[in-house]
Amino acid sequence: MVIPLQSGSSAGSRDNRLGFKHLQTPSNTELFSCDLLFAGDRPGAEYPRLYGGRISCFPNVISPGDRYALYHMLCQGMVQASLAQSFLPNRVIGESFGAKSVDTAWYPAAYGMTSGAFMLASGRLGDIVGHKRLFVVAWIALIIWGLSSSLPVSAPCFAATCFHRLIEIQGLLLFNFAWNRAPETGWGDAQCIATLIIGLILILAFFAIEKRASQPIIPVTEIDRNALWVLLIEALGWSSFGILIFYSINFVIRVRGDTMLSAAAQLVPVPLTGLAATLLTAFLLNKGASAPMILAFSLLWFCVGNIILATMEVHHSYWLDIFWVWALSPLGMDMSFPAGTLLLSSLLPRDRQGIAASLIATVVYYSQSLGLGIAGVVEVMVAHGSEMKGYRGAWYLGIGLSGFGLIVSTAYAIYHAAAKRAT
Repeated sequence: MVIPLQSGSSAGSRDNRLGFKHLQTPSNTELFSCDLLFAGDRPGAEYPRLYGGRISCFPNVISPGDRYALYHMLCQGMVQASLAQSFLPNRVIGESFGAKSVDTAWYPAAYGMTSGAFMLASGRLGDIVGHKRLFVVAWIALIIWGLSSSLPVSAPCFAATCFHRLIEIQGLLLFNFAWNRAPETGWGDAQCIATLIIGLILILAFFAIEKRASQPIIPVTEIDRNALWVLLIEALGWSSFGILIFYSINFVIRVRGDTMLSAAAQLVPVPLTGLAATLLTAFLLNKGASAPMILAFSLLWFCVGNIILATMEVHHSYWLDIFWVWALSPLGMDMSFPAGTLLLSSLLPRDRQGIAASLIATVVYYSQSLGLGIAGVVEVMVAHGSEMKGYRGAWYLGIGLSGFGLIVSTAYAIYHAAAKRAT
């Protein structure tokens, strides 16, 4: 810990009675420090006298804009933490409501579904009212809904204001609902068929309206073939990742019989690999690697994680399979998102950069939810009374999605490199 001295302090270093070592270090070399103010720290004084302590998490060298960006990143991390909390206890929550195994996939899928459905509309609304204001309002809404989920079931119901839903939100919700409901009711149920058809109609109507809108949520006319390839690759990779994370945690808890705390401890490699992936992405970009190459490289790790899960033995050691799944798969997650965002941003005008980020985030979250719904259908169809067979079927689907994404992304990287050389 670096404690800067006031001007007038003697150079060099010495120890005070608290055991801290005072170093005459320029404050601009600090990243984070505790800034303590001392009085009487003058030449000849044996020990400084503390007259006030001002603890500052951020030194003065960090600008207000940088502080806001850091706060924003911390808040985004908490959003992902709330998603992680839906994976581990989903079995306990489902059992308390009498839900079947296939129904518990709806909990994390609902998160991705609503996030993906509202992302585009929120991105456009942020352009109108301001992203900072909307960010604060969104966190207030998250807090309110988080608190409401802890209320007892016997509490009186309060009428909530019904907001008019956009066609895009309705279409995405209904289409996704059909896929996530089908594992329980089957495709022969009118509920699934009706919601699927209505959802498709609304999605098609949404794109038809967007082409004629003066201020569209998605600039449909400005999205070219290259942007569609990027979105397809992101959707394939992240849909397989949703399958990987949900069924791997359920395998550890339901099949191997580990506790939730043990399952949580097994996820320790994730943040470490995520940090390494972030640094690796920045390093590769600085060294001249193209975003399509990084995107193709990221799809490899989505595929590797699902292959390990689909081929592992039930009672293997943690270090032989699950550890490597969580040590390698985050490379795909934390390299594909920035690469896709960079690619899509370069394909859109400068005034549409916010739309590019929203579009990538929409595809990321929505594809996870849709992938879980399709995996649930596969699980029910191939299980035949064996839970493990159902899990393997879902992982094979993940291999197919990520493998196809790897092929497409590799072809796109080759095409992009050839086009760049031609120009």
